[in-house]
Formats: sequence, C-alpha cells, structure tokens
Amino acid sequence: MRDGNTMSKTGYILEHAFWGLLASVIYEYACFRCALGMGFAASRLLLWGLMASFSALGIALTWGRRRNHLSMFVNLVLPAQLYTTLSYWPDMKRPFMAVGAAAGIAAFAYFLTVMCRKIENRGRCGAVLMRRLRHGVLGGRTLFAICLTLLFVPIGLKLALGYDLFYPAVAPAASAAENHTIAGHLEELQRLEEDTWETLDSTERLDLLQTVANIEDTYLGLPHELNVTAGDLPQSIVGQYDDRTHTITLDADYLETRLAHEVLDTVCHEAYHAYQHRLCDAYDSLDNDFKGLLLFYRTEKYTVDFENYNSGYDFDAYYSQQVEIDARNYAADAVEDYYAKIKAD
Repeated sequence: MRDGNTMSKTGYILEHAFWGLLASVIYEYACFRCALGMGFAASRLLLWGLMASFSALGIALTWGRRRNHLSMFVNLVLPAQLYTTLSYWPDMKRPFMAVGAAAGIAAFAYFLTVMCRKIENRGRCGAVLMRRLRHGVLGGRTLFAICLTLLFVPIGLKLALGYDLFYPAVAPAASAAENHTIAGHLEELQRLEEDTWETLDSTERLDLLQTVANIEDTYLGLPHELNVTAGDLPQSIVGQYDDRTHTITLDADYLETRLAHEVLDTVCHEAYHAYQHRLCDAYDSLDNDFKGLLLFYRTEKYTVDFENYNSGYDFDAYYSQQVEIDARNYAADAVEDYYAKIKAD
C-alpha cells in the first residue's frame, strides 16, 4: 500500500464525482432500504450525504499522497458500507459483527506491523514515526474497507436467491404522524367519482392516490409513511408493495386506463400488505411463550407466507395465500367505505 500518486488533482476530483454518482445510483437500485427508522426520502438523503462527506474527507486525507484508484475505491465504498450496516443491522447483526471484527483485527494488525518496525536512524525518529503513523492509518483504513466488502456477500446471495430480507421497524415519520381521514379529505376524494377520474391525467391521479395512501396509513396505524409511484411492472402485475422503501408502485398503463374504483382497490390492497409486514415485526418481537396464542394465529400465517411468497407465477398458489386473501377482503371493504362516504357528502 504505497503512497504513490497515479492521478492528477483535477482527475482525482472528477473521477470521485463520476464514480460516486454512479455507485449511489447502483446501490439504490440493488440493495437500498430505509435506515435508522427514517422514511424513504430521509434515508436517501443520508446515503447521498455519507457519500459526499466521506469522499470529501478521503480526498483531503490523500490529496498530497495516495491519489490513486485504490484510495478512490476506499473513499466511495466506506460510506456505502456504513449505510449498509445502519440499514441492515436488525436483520443481519451476527454476520455484520463477524465481518466487522475480522476487518478491525486485520486493520489493527497492519497498523502495528507498520509502527513496530525498527527505526534505523534515531536522529529522525520523530519524522519517521509521523510518516509511519500516516501510512499505518491510511493503510489500515484501506485494508478495513477491503475486508468490509464481505458485508455485501450475504446480502447479494440472499437477494439473488430470492429471500426476503426486509422487515424494518421504521419509526414514525412526520407525514405519517398527521391525522389523515376520509372526512378530512372529502372534497379531494370526490375526484374518485368515475366521471371526474376520467378527466385526470396520470400525475393528478397519483396525487389523489397519495392522499388515499395517507388515509390508509392513519387508519392502519402504520409507524411510517406510504409512498405511491407508477412504473413499468411485469406483465399481469398491476401493483406491488416494496417494504424496503415503503413504496406502493402501480403499473403505469394500469393507472392510465383503469377505472377509479379498481385502482383504489389496488392501493388499499397494497397498503394492507404494509400493515401485514408490521404485524409480522410485532410477532417476531414476542417471546416464544406467547406466539402460540390464538390472537397471533393469522399473523403467524402471514410470516410463513412472506417467507415463502408466491409472486404469481402459479396463480392458484398466489391467490390462496392468507396475506393475499386478507388484503383482497380489506381492500373490498375499504373501497365500499370510501364511496359510501363520498356519496353521502
């Protein structure tokens, strides 16, 4: 781990900016999840803030020497590793502790090796020690970051194999703390009438459905916000809920072409999946002595369904899952409630 410079100062900054932006986008797409009980927007801001601050600090530490691609890698991977630890810690505590301990031991051993070498010229002892201190700290930092890349191995394997990692206990966000009700949004919800719905463009429909999601958030007592977006989903999937980011995604074509009550049903259905996930979180936190209570029978079935979720390739198996049966029943009742109150106004 030499102190050589292989990059110009301008190139060093520009490559940090380019690769940092690319790495952040790839990370968000591949394994992002909310961290520290925060909502999606705040978590994303934290990730980007860590990337920017660590890059700036790393550039400052290696500005005089070590302007090379290895230093740039360390400056960019460390904040991603820190964010991964913060966001995945509740689910992967043991492997993270093992990897962190191994990385710390390796880095400290390297530091001791550098510092404990014999000093030949006693007259320059102070200067030699300062140079070794810098070399040991930066070299140990590099070794620590390289070892910590193992953090991504269990996450990558589980994602590749299709296991569900995402059961965060997210603390209330500001938007979730607001008291949204049907009665409080009746004027806006009038746009769910089919004649009015037909006149709305996709953006206006999404705005209206975000209001619905806020109401469902209040009624279901969720400790986090629900986000509503639209995008291109696989064929036959009209909506889905991602518990990593607390996001309900509607198929864009479905949003543009279907009737209001159908899309409303989908949003309520997916919102109920968020509620089911939180029930599973609560169930997992119970002592084993209490998990057998009849009260938790349905939640236990939810846990099993989510762990072995059938996403729809086998329609009969998908349709008969308890999480789907209950979500359909809840959504049907919710749609009836919305329109009854809208028409009564």
